Parts: sequence; structure tokens; C-alpha cells
Amino acid sequence: MQTIDFKSVPSEKEIGHQKGFSILNSTVDKTIGIITANTFYDEASNQNNLVIDLRENYEEPKLELSNCKSVPLNQLEHFLENVNKNKKIILFCQSGNRSFMAAQYLVKNGFTTIFHLEKGVDALTKQQLQ
Repeated sequence: MQTIDFKSVPSEKEIGHQKGFSILNSTVDKTIGIITANTFYDEASNQNNLVIDLRENYEEPKLELSNCKSVPLNQLEHFLENVNKNKKIILFCQSGNRSFMAAQYLVKNGFTTIFHLEKGVDALTKQQLQ
């Protein structure tokens, strides 16, 4: 086994970090896709996609999307019982945390094409203010 002294060869350390990040990113990219505020409405308006709002009913603002289902996180497992595991699913919540956790759950349960809105509805609201 070869040992590299990172103090004397700093470029080796940087190469190691880059390889580690690319492995991590490729793993994430293969399982959970990320949709940004810039592309969310285009993706969500595609009638072939299933869009799921994981927020509780009292959370605002409400989004008017024709193919969006309101499914609070605690009801997601039951809702998904009749959903095709190969259907493209876009998840969102207020901040992006619940949608990412839900996306991980879906991937672990065999769903293949899962996306979540990065930073959630907060990002959409912020984008509209700009």
C-alpha cells in the first residue's frame, strides 16, 4: 500500500478530494434529481410527471398546478401504494428538507425517477421577489 504525504504533495490531496466529490455527486445524481426554482414550473407543468406537495394543508403559499397532488409527508407511504415506480415524480415542500427525505425513501423503495425542488417553495418565493 502506498502512503502519500499530503503536506509534501498538496496536488495529490486536491485530486483525492475531487475524486471523492465526483463519486458522491455521481451517486446522488443516479438516485435523486434536483430541480431548481428556475426550471420547476416547466417540469411541474408536464402532465406526464406526478408532482407531490408534501407540505401540510396550512402551509402557504399554495401553488396552482394542474397535476399536483397535496400529500402531507405522513400520508406519503399510503398514497404511493398505487403509483407506478417508473413514473417521474417531482417532490416539493417548504424548504426542501422533507422533499429530499421523501425522495430518499422513494429510491430505497424502488422508485426510479425521483426529483425534488431544491430549497423548496422558499426558493420559488425568493425568485419571484427578484
